[in-house]
Order: sequence, then C-alpha cells, then structure tokens
Amino acid sequence: ENTVIDGNQSGTVVYMFRSSGRLEGFTIRNGSDSGVHAYVWSSPTIAKCIIEDNNGDRGAGLKVTFVSFPSVHETIIRNNRAEHYGGGVYGWYAGPNIYDSVITDNEAGIYGGGSASAYCRGYMALFRTFVTNNSAPYGGGLSLFGGYGTCFSNAYAINSIISGNSSEYGGGIYVGDGGSLKLNLSTVVDNTADYGGGIYSDGNINRSYNNIVYFNSTLPVIKNMDVWNFTLDHSIIEGGLDRPGIIDADPLFVDLEGGDYHLSPGSPAIDSGIAYWHLPDHDIEGTPRPLDAGYDMGAYEFTNCKETPTVEITSVSPEAIWPPN
Repeated sequence: ENTVIDGNQSGTVVYMFRSSGRLEGFTIRNGSDSGVHAYVWSSPTIAKCIIEDNNGDRGAGLKVTFVSFPSVHETIIRNNRAEHYGGGVYGWYAGPNIYDSVITDNEAGIYGGGSASAYCRGYMALFRTFVTNNSAPYGGGLSLFGGYGTCFSNAYAINSIISGNSSEYGGGIYVGDGGSLKLNLSTVVDNTADYGGGIYSDGNINRSYNNIVYFNSTLPVIKNMDVWNFTLDHSIIEGGLDRPGIIDADPLFVDLEGGDYHLSPGSPAIDSGIAYWHLPDHDIEGTPRPLDAGYDMGAYEFTNCKETPTVEITSVSPEAIWPPN
C-alpha cells in the first residue's frame, strides 16, 4: 500500500526544482496548486504512484514547466481538476514521457482535459498508456496547441488507448493551431464531442500509422490535410480519409460495450498495417509485433491464443507411483 502525502489544500504537494531524484510508491493527493510540479531543468523519475484529487489552474495532477522532462512509469493520475489547462497533466516549455500508466477521470475548464495538455513548446509522450473518461471543452483526452506567435507543441501517443473521453471539440484528441501530433498503433474509440468525436485537428498530424479511430460519437474533423507533412495513413478511420491504406470498416473489437478493444478473428485491422522505422516492437500488453504478415492496427496485436484448459485431479490411486519401477 502506498504511503500517502496529503497536501491539505495548501499548495503544491510535491515540488521538484532542478531535480533528478526518484519518487516511487506514493499516493499524492489534495493539493490546491498541482499534485506534483517538476520545474526548471528537472528530470525526475515518478514510478508506481497515484496522483489524485488535486486542483490547480494548470496541470492539477502533474505540472511540468521550464525545460523539465520527467519520466513517469506505472502511475495512475486520476480525479484531478484544473481551472484552465491540463486536468491530469500539463506541459509548458517542457513535458513528460509517460509509460504504462492510466490517466482517468480528470477535468479541465478549457484545454486538455481531461488528461494531458501540451502548450507553447510543450511536449507530451504517451507509451502503452490508457487515457479514459476525461473531459474538457477542447480535447477531452489529449490536447495540444501552440499558444501564440512562433510557439509550437508536440505530442506523441504510441501503443495507447484513448477512450470514453468527452469534449465540445475533439472528444479523444484536440490538435490546435501550432500543435503537431504523432499517433501510432493506438486505438481512439468511444469518445464523444459535438465536433470530432475521436479527433479534431486544426494543426498538423504527421507520421501517424496503424491506428483505429472508430465508434466515436461524431466523425473526425481533420483540417490542414493539404499541408506538406500531413500523414495519417494505413489506419481504420470511421468515415474514411483520402489517404493511402485507409479502411472504413468495423474493426471487430472483442467487446466494444465492455471496453475490450482486442481484435476478434477476421478483423480488418489484422496484418493491415505497415512497417516504419520508428514503430515499437511490442504492443500495449508487451506482445511482440508484428506477429505474422504485418503490423495489426490499433493498440493490441492479434494473438488468437486460446485459453489453456484446466485439468482438475480429483483422486490418485495407490497404483499411480512415480518414478515407475
């Protein structure tokens, strides 16, 4: 059981300044100005923590600013509320790499909701991470935008699931002006929004392959498809796109209503992806990929493994002797 650090609504609970330390095995809660703030050249490791029930203006759960790049592993970021940006996570001139984690039930008043917000040279990278049930007006699950002038922001989501989030623009993902998204081997499903249930983009989407964007409340709204670096290819996209390798067909999840987004036999996602130099060699569960003729689309590689039968021994006779005579 984690040791609890309770901020008692008296400011930031854990403040890291020029830190490269390790924060592991804590529950960090009840901060009034973020649960954790990594600030000024900080690159700590945050592992096996729960960051919950915090508030703040930006980055209520985890705030990362001024050239800080923490590494977050096996951590749950939940039930945090930001007045403006990044209910769960926020990056400004900085950002985290998040691995094998869950970002859920967070809320923001404007951008980035839900879960993660990269703003003005902000950076966000999600690897094998679940982003679920978050909300914000712009980008229920993930939001990125430039801010002003020559400010840009970048976000990466690889082998991740973005589901059950809600927004006005971009239920799953909102890419604002000045934002650049790379989305690979990810599943964006069951998100709701007035515009762009899965994705709403005014910015750039590039080098994005082998995804599933399906069963969201409204079709994707993707502008700027004519820019030179737009590549959202070889994916299952509901409503289709005029891009190479796009499939508009039911991906045949194992249990859509139950939230099981593994692929069923016969799914059009199986072996339909492409190989590309920067793609990972394992899926969200650690299954090697590709297993067969090609990459499968979405966060899960299809294995078609059957359950190992259980053998129950009810009795052993006296004649059953080992080793034999």
